[in-house]
Amino acid sequence: CQMLFARGFRRAMFGRPFERNLMFDILGSCKAYRPNGEIPAADAFAGDLCLSIGVFDGVHKGHRKVLSVLKDEGVKAHAKTAVLTFSKNPKDSFYADSQMEIMNVKQKSDVIFSVGIDYFIVLCFTDEIKRMSGRVFLDGLFAERVVRLVIGRDFKCGNPSQPMSACDISKEYGNRIVIVDDVVCDGKKISSTILRGIIRDKGGLSDEDMRKYVV
Repeated sequence: CQMLFARGFRRAMFGRPFERNLMFDILGSCKAYRPNGEIPAADAFAGDLCLSIGVFDGVHKGHRKVLSVLKDEGVKAHAKTAVLTFSKNPKDSFYADSQMEIMNVKQKSDVIFSVGIDYFIVLCFTDEIKRMSGRVFLDGLFAERVVRLVIGRDFKCGNPSQPMSACDISKEYGNRIVIVDDVVCDGKKISSTILRGIIRDKGGLSDEDMRKYVV
């Protein structure tokens, strides 16, 4: 894993020095999966990759639109597709109110593989990664084999003291970034927050809720 990222750092893309070789921590903190089981994390980055990053809690219609665009980009780029998610919601590390979990990691991976994504990568949210700026994190990914990053319009990356919005990321990395518009229902953006609110109020999602927000 460390050798893979070392190659990326030596390429020195973007003409900027890295703050530290913090990206060594990323693959060392990852678990990667194919539909038939776990693989070495480095294998997921061995070829060109179209990637989406996020919590994907509930894998609702907004997430599914991102996954659909990710698959299309993979075809266009002749690249494998991957979702990079987290062992826990990163917001839980920065804010006092923890986020209720709608799905566990296994449930997310089952749904994501069912729509045809090639790799499911789980990043352990370590203290080093928690302190990492969005630019350092993304520079490290693009210095590897990530050729396209597909993100939602409300995506943010990095420590809240140094965040990069989807707009910032698009300006910085140009045509390697694909921003996916929100999916709206009843005038509101479909989000994991809406699903959590329904689950708190009603104790779960009804068949109608599933049709409206999830599938």
